[in-house]
Parts: sequence; structure tokens; C-alpha cells
Amino acid sequence: MTGQYRAVLPRLQRCLLATVAVTLCWLGSQSAVADSPDDKAPTLGSAPYGASDPFTANAGDDKPHDTGKQDEGNWLFIKGSTDKSAIFPLIRAFQEQHPSIQVRYEEVLSPQLYMDFRSEYLHRATTTDIIISSAMDLQAKLINDGYARPYDSANTDDLPDWAKWRHEGFGFAFEPLVMVYNKAAFKDQTLPRTHEELATQLREQPAFYQQKVGTYDIRLSGVGYMLFTQDAVHSSINGRLLESLGRADVQTFCCTSLILDAVASGKLILGYNVLGSYSLSRALQDPRLGVIIPSDYTLAMSPIALISKKASSPKLAQQFIDFLLSVEGQDDIANHSGLISLLGDGPRSANGIRLNYESSYHPISLGLGLLVYLDQMKRNRFLHEWESVIQPGSMIQALTNSDELP
Repeated sequence: MTGQYRAVLPRLQRCLLATVAVTLCWLGSQSAVADSPDDKAPTLGSAPYGASDPFTANAGDDKPHDTGKQDEGNWLFIKGSTDKSAIFPLIRAFQEQHPSIQVRYEEVLSPQLYMDFRSEYLHRATTTDIIISSAMDLQAKLINDGYARPYDSANTDDLPDWAKWRHEGFGFAFEPLVMVYNKAAFKDQTLPRTHEELATQLREQPAFYQQKVGTYDIRLSGVGYMLFTQDAVHSSINGRLLESLGRADVQTFCCTSLILDAVASGKLILGYNVLGSYSLSRALQDPRLGVIIPSDYTLAMSPIALISKKASSPKLAQQFIDFLLSVEGQDDIANHSGLISLLGDGPRSANGIRLNYESSYHPISLGLGLLVYLDQMKRNRFLHEWESVIQPGSMIQALTNSDELP
């Protein structure tokens, strides 16, 4: 096995472990955790959660700084589904403004993040300070169920209405949902520029697309589940497109990075409904990749940050939220994180994307509307309908039986 394939193994192992965790826990054990954070539960002490395991790094590393100050009052604990490569530059910039603050960040797949935080909240006197997730529906449920601490400032007030809710959930980046393609594969082919064109091509060119399209496995990916449900809400051809993806034996993945890897290598020729910030950044570095922002409509979302009501360091958490939404923080998001800023006017901002890529953008609003498909009966029915036309996990299974990794 070559070195480049070995580098993919940790991510693949994370996906496979997540398969077990999500299958056994997410679909089967929601009732095992109380639905209300006010239910009584034993506490496990009030020491800062995870304080014994900080990130330490030199200034040139892709990790937060070790400032040398390690008293408990200066610890900020963040868990999120955002890639470390994207969040670490923001944490470093925050620490440059606040050099006495130590930050720990733990990356967790969004469904597991949701379950872990609820369990932690119900069994600890204090919790992780900030939860960040692109699964806006799961963040909305945490807010609705009373797990979040309200915070209001001039910076939070500047957010567009769709990216904030009840002064408890705060979007900080702009994520258009795109298609990514292998340029060599489409050298002599017409690119699908709309959802309808993709559905038509999948039907009319089965040999070209068969087992060559990738998307999220909605049983593993919280953001993937939300995006497919939102497609059902926003698109009149969603059923036809889903059927066409099934006919093409679409390959499913836990994570954006694996889809991009597979498309770049030629294992796949197209990735569907992929996070735009990661795709656009990767395409700038990898000439094998191209990005399509659909011209008929483009869903857009934002990773959501919330402060736990039981935060160990609520004041530090508020400072971090304000930093993310400040002019400086949004500039760092646009220029150093690989994400797209929600505010501002540069090319890596929401306004810049709208200006440079013409489409009808449909931002997904944070709020009660996102809870519809979290109802257990609706969720089970949607999963059943999705699985009836798509066979999840086929690419992951094939990779576990082969040395030829994407």
C-alpha cells in the first residue's frame, strides 16, 4: 500500500467507527437520554471538562498555541464537526487577541457530537463551552430543548435572520451546496449545470455515471441528512433526482474530504451536494477538480455555534463567539480558514459568492422548521424511502476489502 493510501486510513477508520456508533446509538437509543436538560441526573464533579488534555503547538503548526498559562480559569473547551484544518487558524487568531486563554478543540462527526453533548450535559455539573456543528437541525433541537445559553451583542445582532435563533444559535460562515467533478472525466462531456440536468444525464448516460457519483451517507452524516431533507422541501424534482442517483448506484460517504479525494483520483467523476467552501478551496489547490454551483437553485447553510447553558467558562465562550462574528474574525474566516465568511464583501464572503456565481440561493433558516424531519416517525420514514433507492456504504465496504484507496 502506498504512502498516500495510508494517509487516508485514519479518516476511513473514523467513518467505519462512526457507522457502528450511529447505527446502534442514533437510531436506537435516543430514548435512553432524557429529552429535557432539566431532568435530574447525577453529576460527576465540576472540574473543567478535558482540562488535562490541551492542544499544544509551536507558532508555525496547524494547531492552537500553547500560551504557557494553564490555570483553570483560562480554559475554553470547544467540540465541533468543523475540520481542524478550518477551525485551528481561527483559534490561533483568537489566542493572539487573548494570549492568556488556552483552547481545546475536539472534532466529532455531527450525530455523535449531538449525542455526546446531551449525555455530557445530563451527567456533569459543567460541560464543554461551545458546540459547533454544520447539522443545523441538530443544533436547533439542542436550542429548542433548552441546552443553550443566550447571548446578545452588537456582533450577534449583525447576523442575517436565517443564521441566528433566539440569541442562542449563531452562524458564522456561508456554505453553498455544490457539485464537484473530475475535469479529465468531463473533458468531452457536457457538465450538468442544474439539478434537472444532472437527473437527466444520470438516466440518459448510465454507463458514464454508473458507480461514479458520490454523496453523503445520511445515516452517518448529520449534515448529509439535513441536506437531503431540505432538498425534499425546496425542489420539485427531488424524487426524480433521488431515483436517478439510485439507478446510477451512487456511492456514499461519511465526510466531505473522502468525496473530494475520490473525485480527484478518478474513483468518482462527480460529487453531489458537497460543502462549497471545502470544494472551492480544494479546487484551487488541485487542478484535477472543478466545482459547479447549480444555476437553478443552490441551498446554502451555516455551521452553527452555541454556548452550553452549563459551560465551564461562559465568559470565554462569549468572547469567542464575538471574535468569530467580528470584522477581524470574519476576515480570518475568509482568508485563513478555507471557509467562506458570512459577513463582509470579499471574494470569499457570502456576498462575493453571490456576485461571482449566479444562482438562486436558498439559505436554510435556523429555527423550528428544521425540527420537522427530526421527528422519529418522519425520520424513520425518510430513511426508509432513501434506502429503498440508494444502497448506502457500498464504496466504504469496497475500500475495506481493497488496498486501492481513493
